[in-house]
Amino acid sequence: MKIIAQLLTLAVAIGLLVGIPRAAQSAPKIGQPAPALTGKQLDSQPFDLSTERGKVVIVHYWATWCPQCRLEMPALQRAYQQYHDQGLDIIGVNEDQSRDRKSVRKAMQAFTFPCMMAVDVKSSGFGANGTIPDTYVIDSTGIVRAMFVNAVPQLTDKLVADAVVPLLPAKPTSN
Repeated sequence: MKIIAQLLTLAVAIGLLVGIPRAAQSAPKIGQPAPALTGKQLDSQPFDLSTERGKVVIVHYWATWCPQCRLEMPALQRAYQQYHDQGLDIIGVNEDQSRDRKSVRKAMQAFTFPCMMAVDVKSSGFGANGTIPDTYVIDSTGIVRAMFVNAVPQLTDKLVADAVVPLLPAKPTSN
């Protein structure tokens, strides 16, 4: 009996390392409405994806211990700085443990877009593959238009711009 319990513990640990789906959720699909996403940001402000209609929103799942995540965050920051005034919002969703909140706050000091911890998320159908980084681009009507799952491909400035810019409102042309 003890061996079975040890084997089950080992299986769970291996599953966490290779990526078991978050809460057995199904992944959002491109062209479909984005799932609900609500929670409390690190600054204690509420976040509700449904109130972001009219804006293009990037939802980015990441963790402080994830090297690929750390490589992608600057590209998201640059996109936020460049396109926020044109209607882009970004929400980071950090997968660290609740006890690591201080480390997450410290990491986010380098970025100006908001973040919340996954433990503070009240509803979500995002991130079903269980690996990070996962990034979803949602258009102004709430439809998922692009997904970058498990860093394939790695987010770059060009990749983010190619996914976001066509979704932003057209700039008025001067005559």
